[in-house]
Amino acid sequence: MKQKLLIFHPALAPYRIDFFNSLCDKYETKIYFQYKSPIEQSFNEELINNEIDFKPNLLKDPLCGKKNFHIEIFNIIKKENPNVIFISDFNLIGIIVILYKWIH
Repeated sequence: MKQKLLIFHPALAPYRIDFFNSLCDKYETKIYFQYKSPIEQSFNEELINNEIDFKPNLLKDPLCGKKNFHIEIFNIIKKENPNVIFISDFNLIGIIVILYKWIH
């Protein structure tokens, strides 16, 4: 039985496709992105979608317009019940993940 992996990442860029695909091969992986595409860069979305081996999930808009303040993360973690959670960097998403761990 594969370990369950949950990933929160800002957006999918072409140079991350191989990394995410390999994680999906080795683990039961769910990936949630904050943005449909990177804010600072423009990529061919159709080409990216043809190369990924997973279904990308998009987080809803942040609460109160605060960047990275996605309260839905509590529900996602509860629903997915992962063994491991990856976050892209330490930000409000990381704090929410830690709060969930402390509470549960």
